[in-house]
Amino acid sequence: MATDKQREAARRNGAKSTGPKTEAGKRKSARNSTKHGLTSHHPFLFVNEREDYYFEILDGYEAQFQPANQAEQDLVKTIALEQFRQERWRAIETAAIDVEMDRQRTKIANEFLTIDGATRQALGFSRLADESTSLQLINRYLNSSRRAYERAMRLLLELQDRRRKQPEAQPQPKTPQPEIVENQNLQNEPPAEQPAQNQTPTSHIRVNFERRQPSEPETLRPPQKSQPQIAKLAGAA
Repeated sequence: MATDKQREAARRNGAKSTGPKTEAGKRKSARNSTKHGLTSHHPFLFVNEREDYYFEILDGYEAQFQPANQAEQDLVKTIALEQFRQERWRAIETAAIDVEMDRQRTKIANEFLTIDGATRQALGFSRLADESTSLQLINRYLNSSRRAYERAMRLLLELQDRRRKQPEAQPQPKTPQPEIVENQNLQNEPPAEQPAQNQTPTSHIRVNFERRQPSEPETLRPPQKSQPQIAKLAGAA
């Protein structure tokens, strides 16, 4: 019987626990009360199948692929389910041959004790192959589950590869706004005069020079000499 100190220590330790942190740990903790799984809510599990074993497979694939969104999570669940189904059909195939070997034991009791194990399996397999279609159906379901597994695995790898190659969205840089500098010296000055719209600037005035028509040729006259020059020439003579 626990003492008061032991009960008090258990209460203190229990208060420190905050429960599982990861999704796998939470799911495992939720299955602690599962006894046999006969009332499982999963429609793909038989009444004699272990629910915790399926979740062990699912936890393993989730830890390996680390799904980042709902689509990847659904594909991981499909992969885990098809892996679980493949193991189921293999187990059914083995059980079917075991059952047939037990039937052969009652029919040929004397011979059955003298033959080896491989011969017993061959007799059971031949009986099922010749008189039943169970092996063919098991093989068909097994192949269908394998194809679904491979298809989901291929889609998952393609999605993850595409997601890793997509560049992360970078924030668009803001366009720098021009800085407005206020000049106190120009605040009180009047605005510069602008030329009127109808006034033509001086630099654009066109000056038309009319070509002067040549006049009639004038009669060539000898240059006239001044009076001092005439007197000087007369004295020299």
